[in-house]
Amino acid sequence: MHLIWQVNMYDPPVTLPLPRIVNLLTDLKEERDAGVKAGFLTVPMTKILAEWESSLEKYRRLRWVHLTPTFRQKE
Repeated sequence: MHLIWQVNMYDPPVTLPLPRIVNLLTDLKEERDAGVKAGFLTVPMTKILAEWESSLEKYRRLRWVHLTPTFRQKE
């Protein structure tokens, strides 16, 4: 399921008004939207996305500096 779409590498990413669902088993190039056949996936995926966004408010994000043990930031 895509929420942001970018056709080519140099195109700007576009936020989609509706999620785009692609079946990677039958369409490896992601050319056809399977949202009509797999529309039942929209509700659970939207729920998972909402839970993830609410967890970002609860737990702060780590900066990249905290993830690299060899790099020490001067204070």
